[in-house]
Amino acid sequence: MNDIRLYLLMEMIRESEYQKAESFAEKLHLSAKTVRNLLKQINRLIKGHGAAIESKPGSGFCLRVYEQKAWEEFKDFYLKQSDKKNLPQTSKERIQYLLEYLIYSTDYIKLDDLSESMYISKRTLTNDLKDIEKIIKPYNIELIRKPNHGIKLKGKEFSLRLCLANYIVTSSQTKIMNENNMDILAKCIQDCLRAFNYHLSDIALQNLIIHLFIAIKRIKGNHYIPLEEEWINGSYNDDEYLIASKIVEKIQENYQVQFPESEIRYVALHLAGKRTLAESHGSENIVIDHETNMLVCAMIQSVYDAFKVDFRNDLDLKISLCQHLIPLKIRIQCDMNMRNPLLKDIKERFALAYAMAAHASGVINERYKKVLKDDEIGYIALLFALALERQKTKNTKKNILLVCSSGKGSARLLAYKCKEKFHDQINEVKTCDVNSIGTIDFSKIDYVFSTVPIRDKVPVPIMEIKYFLDDDDIERMKKVLASKSSGICDEYYSPNLFLANIKCRTKEEILRFMCDNVKKYHDIPNNFYDAVLEREKLARTEFGNRVAMPHPVKTLSQNTFVCVGILEKPIVWDETEVQVVFLVSVGKKKNKTLQKFYRVTSKFLLNKDCIDKLIASRDYQVFKNLIAKVEAEMEE
Repeated sequence: MNDIRLYLLMEMIRESEYQKAESFAEKLHLSAKTVRNLLKQINRLIKGHGAAIESKPGSGFCLRVYEQKAWEEFKDFYLKQSDKKNLPQTSKERIQYLLEYLIYSTDYIKLDDLSESMYISKRTLTNDLKDIEKIIKPYNIELIRKPNHGIKLKGKEFSLRLCLANYIVTSSQTKIMNENNMDILAKCIQDCLRAFNYHLSDIALQNLIIHLFIAIKRIKGNHYIPLEEEWINGSYNDDEYLIASKIVEKIQENYQVQFPESEIRYVALHLAGKRTLAESHGSENIVIDHETNMLVCAMIQSVYDAFKVDFRNDLDLKISLCQHLIPLKIRIQCDMNMRNPLLKDIKERFALAYAMAAHASGVINERYKKVLKDDEIGYIALLFALALERQKTKNTKKNILLVCSSGKGSARLLAYKCKEKFHDQINEVKTCDVNSIGTIDFSKIDYVFSTVPIRDKVPVPIMEIKYFLDDDDIERMKKVLASKSSGICDEYYSPNLFLANIKCRTKEEILRFMCDNVKKYHDIPNNFYDAVLEREKLARTEFGNRVAMPHPVKTLSQNTFVCVGILEKPIVWDETEVQVVFLVSVGKKKNKTLQKFYRVTSKFLLNKDCIDKLIASRDYQVFKNLIAKVEAEMEE
């Protein structure tokens, strides 16, 4: 049974369960006529082995086993002879197989020969090649079609290697990684790095091993990086060139391959693009150039403009970003990408930090005229997440306002008592009399405790207490100070900004429609829509899972709010399909629960079941219940 189609059809047909030829044909990408012919072949093949293919008009075909032992023996012997494992089965596996095959082929290959060798129809092959063209486009690789000759890939050697590394080698299904044992290569690299005390993260090390494995394979096939490439002669320092030379020496000893000068520089470039500056080169001073420093300052300023979270005096964040940007700039300039296996978790667990990083990356995109990939944004998000945690640690204690009508002396005494009783829960205590409530800035106040009734409306919770603080008061205050913030749904979402069936068909029309609706209920400036479009140009706002999360390039509203839009039909936003849009406007007023809002909302947006139910129901109450459920599960 050396026709893979027979094996696949044999696996699909079920005992005593009729299926039509058209059903098999759709799954195998064959015609119904071809399937019927294959079924006849199978019937001849299994004749005398305890089974037969039965057909029933109007119902289709099924397997009839009349001698179980003979049938089992047939399966054990014949089915094991199939070459199924040598060929890809799913569309994803076929695309990986085809990409690797085409990259390593130097000659044209005809579509008929390719489809026959893979046991797939020419139509299926054509569809797979369309997907391949989308994959290779960002690498400036072209699929050349030449009449009477066939197809082949055309692109620079560096680009071909990047494509291999980023799309194929990272898959466990690819053949390239299974042909040889990579332990020897990993040891060559690690020994040299340790000898020079040169630090790479585990992810960066794995990435380097993959690139060097591909380099070995390409050099053996006489495919070299040209020495005249501009980037190959810079971006790395003398130490990195020396380490690269030592790594190449060890590789040449173990793999019987000769690296020319350009390939040594190629290794040095990868080292420079993956280095971890904070931990490299022992105690040497790290010099941050003026351009990098200015770029980081612009990134932090852009985050302040858009989120009103102030990192402008956070020296740790500035240094971390500068150190991260030096190798990142090399990766950007050379179109190298550092895979981020934690990306999904980062988006979910550090949603606000990821949103900040995505926004800040717009500064990088504008400077280098290249869009930063989600993997790289994820690494920057970790630095913002750490900065947010530092701020959070400082802000865990509450600021309270004591309202007392019996004079400054008694108010100070009450403040002293509060600090004494709740020193581990209170950060700052302010005092005032009831007539001065209107002069207080509540942006830095969490709770009001008052010995007299307050009739003025204030934006934080109020609790009445006795002047002498009895046991009951103390217990109640402890509970209030330890209580969690209220649910985010009522605070950030409203039925007025829930648009259940937007019929617009382009991103610009959708955003215009949503901004016009927002204007009915919020005081926003006329340039709000333009600010949202400006943000769209800087970096992608697709969140995955059919969701986009646009926002203005800077804060333009007083309060934070979200306009939720569900599209009648999905559209391609930038690169992926989107059907749910969360238009977020972060307000100028300080918001204590912003981080919680982003965590809960991102958890909701990444939940396929939640988005499915939202699209199906298009109902605000259903949405509110879903958000509340996600929030409750996160707090358990």
